[in-house]
Amino acid sequence: MLVFRFGKSLVPTYFCVKAECIGSEVRTTVACKTLAPIVMKTSSILIIFLTFCLKSFGQREVGLKCNIGASRVLAWNSWKIQPQKFPIIASGQFGFFYLNTIKSRSILGVELLLTQIEGKEKYRYKDGETFVTYRDYSYLGIPIYYGYKINKANINLGFQFNYLVSGRERIRGNGIDLQGIPYSYEINGILPNIKRYDFGLRVGGNYYLNNRLELGTNFYFGLSNIWKDPKIHPGNWKVRQLTIGLMYKFSKRRNR
Repeated sequence: MLVFRFGKSLVPTYFCVKAECIGSEVRTTVACKTLAPIVMKTSSILIIFLTFCLKSFGQREVGLKCNIGASRVLAWNSWKIQPQKFPIIASGQFGFFYLNTIKSRSILGVELLLTQIEGKEKYRYKDGETFVTYRDYSYLGIPIYYGYKINKANINLGFQFNYLVSGRERIRGNGIDLQGIPYSYEINGILPNIKRYDFGLRVGGNYYLNNRLELGTNFYFGLSNIWKDPKIHPGNWKVRQLTIGLMYKFSKRRNR
């Protein structure tokens, strides 16, 4: 294993490379970590969210939510001539919600979520070599939305802002060389070439099970191109996620 440290900054930045050869199979691991900026920005968002909620905690609904579902990373790149395939992969989200009821039917909501986005890409070159890329992105998400109550249910629509906390990619490939010998390789810990921020539409619906529990679902439709170098290396990457789960309320809205 090779470990390098760059610069004299107080922020720790490491670049690690590990290569293993097992027969005709080569496994390479690359990793890089810069922790301080991530911690500072994440803490700032959390403080703003909690301040906003606690300002009028007694008159609002605050709770915890946990969803499971599926996601896709549509990673289109212009230099890939052959068709790209993006299967749906299991994913989820977990966090807190804050609801403010306006009159009797309208709701304003904001959430603070740790959202796990999983992606997969299958690609085959003209020479027969195939590779599969697995993408693992963790986002801190803030959905803001308006909801309308209909009997025991509500529908809601809004926007969601995401900040990339961590991300890794893994590639597995195989093929046959010029001498007719099959080979395979695996590359782990690849840093994704994507932007830190993502933005998109968020639509959902909830059904009230009782005074404390709600069954909810939401769909995130990413609008931002998260590919970092669209001009130098053209690409158009978008995130999609559909989840369903439960919302548990710590407090109930007071009747006026």
